[in-house]
Amino acid sequence: MVNPAGIDLADGTYQDDLALKDNSWIDVKFLWQPGNVGDRVQVKADTLNVRDKPGGTVVVYKETKGALGTLISGPVGASVGTTFYVWWQVQWDDEQTPGWFAEGFLEKAVVAPRICGSRFAGWTRTRN
Repeated sequence: MVNPAGIDLADGTYQDDLALKDNSWIDVKFLWQPGNVGDRVQVKADTLNVRDKPGGTVVVYKETKGALGTLISGPVGASVGTTFYVWWQVQWDDEQTPGWFAEGFLEKAVVAPRICGSRFAGWTRTRN
């Protein structure tokens, strides 16, 4: 029997190692998750359909490869038709309305360090 979390309790690994006695709920962080709420992300697909809600069929706008945003909510599980997806909400830099996307089309953004010129962390360089 498979529980709602998708873990087969007939596999002794989950019963023994996680000490599951019944169809308990557990939180799982998948290795392919784009990150955590607050992380900067960018689109890795050529085009990303941004939807109004998790599992929603309304595409409110599209983002293109390299578009940047910040994760503001998720993960949330929802199906589109018969296919299950994990959804994240993003506030995109170029859009005023946040939107939801199905996982697997984003990656963590590489954030370049800020260069402050002659000032660094509130200090000013002076000559003696």
